Amino acid sequence: MSLWSVLSSPVWGAGSVLLILVLLLRLSVQMWHKFYLWDLQHCSTDLTGKTAVVTGANSGIGKAVSQELARRGARVILACRSRERGQQALAEIQVASKSSRLLLGEVDLSSMASIRSFAQRLLQECPEIHLLVNNAAVCGLPTTLTPEGLDLTFATNYTGPFLLTNLLQGVTVNSVDPGVAYTKIMKHLSWSYRILFWLLSFFFKDSKQGAVPVLYLSLAKELDGISGKHFSSSCVITLPPEAAQDPHVAQSLWNTSVRLTNLDKVD
Repeated sequence: MSLWSVLSSPVWGAGSVLLILVLLLRLSVQMWHKFYLWDLQHCSTDLTGKTAVVTGANSGIGKAVSQELARRGARVILACRSRERGQQALAEIQVASKSSRLLLGEVDLSSMASIRSFAQRLLQECPEIHLLVNNAAVCGLPTTLTPEGLDLTFATNYTGPFLLTNLLQGVTVNSVDPGVAYTKIMKHLSWSYRILFWLLSFFFKDSKQGAVPVLYLSLAKELDGISGKHFSSSCVITLPPEAAQDPHVAQSLWNTSVRLTNLDKVD
């Protein structure tokens, strides 16, 4: 069969159209990210003399955020659970950012004892923290309880960051949805989910694109003094779900979080 006859077949024709549509869709996603998101390259914020702490900084969005903060002159503490992976990330970020102001801090956000020890050491060495990025998160883990009796995923993703934030100096606090980015966070899920995620990753952000909304909250000068807001992945202030706007629910959540983390008890 000649090459022309193969290319002229209905099956090839349909496949070509599908491939072209997929490529055009991918291109449109990339163009949207480039022209409709906050432009990081036009932000002139310099962080020389500032100290930043980034949890989960050894990969994905956390690594991309750490690299940009370091490139802008910040002293960046990479708060990682694994010393080995943290040291590898630190070396790679040093090369990429050309910064020597990087430190590795070991902390397991599922362990309150680890968080308290980390915060104590951190404040002794860096009494002034200018920026805290609670980035670390896990998903797909089997049900496992921490020494405090909490679900490990819940502790890592919520009570750990809550405790760490409150143990450091008073801060303005905002939250942001980075959007769907293709990172290693799916590594604990089943193969079927991981394969599906990989197939769809063609349309997702990469780690650097996912880091842009986080960097917007970290660098944009127009956000100075703004606190208690939620931002979409498009870097726009949006209202959280209705339940999150209920002051009684908010107070109840705060009280429960304080109780679960023993935040009201002095060491």
